[in-house]
Amino acid sequence: MLHLSFEDLHLPLADTEPWQWGVLALVALLPTAVRMWPRKRPGVTQPQGQQWRGTQYLERIFTLSDPIVNGSGRLRVDDDSIWQVLGPDTPSGAQVMVIGVDGTLLLVEPFPQTE
Repeated sequence: MLHLSFEDLHLPLADTEPWQWGVLALVALLPTAVRMWPRKRPGVTQPQGQQWRGTQYLERIFTLSDPIVNGSGRLRVDDDSIWQVLGPDTPSGAQVMVIGVDGTLLLVEPFPQTE
C-alpha cells in the first residue's frame, strides 16, 4: 500500500508550524477582504429609515388632524400614516407646511391662507 504525506515529499512547507499556515491564509485572503469592504464615498450619503421618509414631505402643505398644543401635535400624511409634529400652537384643521425633519418628527409652521 502506498502512503504519502508532506514529510515524504521533502518540501519546505512540510516543516511549517500550524500558526504559519494561519498567517499564510491571512496574507492570501487580505487583499480580497479589503476590496470587498464597503467604502464610504465623500459627498455621497445614503438616506436611512424614517428620517429619509420625512424628507419627502419637506415644503408640502397638510391639514392638521390634531391641534398643536405646547409645541407638539399630530399630522395625518397622505391618509396612510400619522406623524408627530413640532411647531407653534395651531388649531386642528389648519394648514401647515413641513419645514424640516428631526429624526422621526416633522417640523411645521402655519401656512398662510390667502382669502
